[in-house]
Parts: sequence; C-alpha cells; structure tokens
Amino acid sequence: MRYNYAMSEKPPRFEAKKELTDQEKEWKELEESYADKINAYATAEAGQDSPEHCAEKIEELNTLLDSFEKTHDVEALYAITELDRHVAKDHPTREPARQDLAPIVALLNYLAKQEAVSSEAFATLKARHRHIDQAIGTIRNENQVIHLK
Repeated sequence: MRYNYAMSEKPPRFEAKKELTDQEKEWKELEESYADKINAYATAEAGQDSPEHCAEKIEELNTLLDSFEKTHDVEALYAITELDRHVAKDHPTREPARQDLAPIVALLNYLAKQEAVSSEAFATLKARHRHIDQAIGTIRNENQVIHLK
C-alpha cells in the first residue's frame, strides 16, 4: 500500500507526538498506580513472606532434618546397593526414609522461592538434604541403587 502525500508533509506513520492533556496525564498516573498495585499483588501472590516467617520455616526444616537423621540410619541407607524395584516399597529401611523425605522436600521447595532466605542459609539446607536424599538413592536398571556423592 502506498501513501500519497506531498514532500512537505510527514508520512502518517511518523506523526509528531502531541502534548498530553490534563485528563490524559491523570489517566496515565492512574495506570501507573494500578500497575504498581498489580505488581505488589503479584509479589504477594508469589508467596513472599517476612524474614521472621522464613526464619521459623528454616528452623522447622532443620528440626525435620535432625529428626530424619536420628530416626533413620543414613549409613545403612548408603549400604543398600541392590534392590528390586518391585519390592522396594516393602523395604523396611529404605521406604520409611523415602516417605519421610517428602515434607523435607516440600519445605525446601517453599524456601527456595523466598527472597528473605539468604543464599548461604539455603545452600546449607540444600547440602543437608542432598546428603540424605543420596543416602536413599535411586533404583536404576538391573536393580542397582545409585548413591551419587
């Protein structure tokens, strides 16, 4: 499509910006205000909690990790190297440990999304989790339990 315009005229797509009226300025300020409120709501929706609440959750996770280590023999879990995947759910040592890992993982995932948790504190918790998670291991082909260290 060709535009017909004189050389002295500007093409329609390059129109000069006009000054905003008072009403347009007011609408623009309202839009910006609403955008700020939406961003604040989105942050609240994302579940950002206070540093105090996060500290309580960190303490709760440390308690769960301590309880796990007292309840389950981590060295015995590392000693399991062969296990048929069809009978793994009946294993007296591994299965209770695997089930007790679920709330730890849930709390760790929650803390991973919180900006109030320092990266150092999270790294410490993640390392403790990794140690017990690797003790439980993964059953691979040929009924091998893999403990990645």
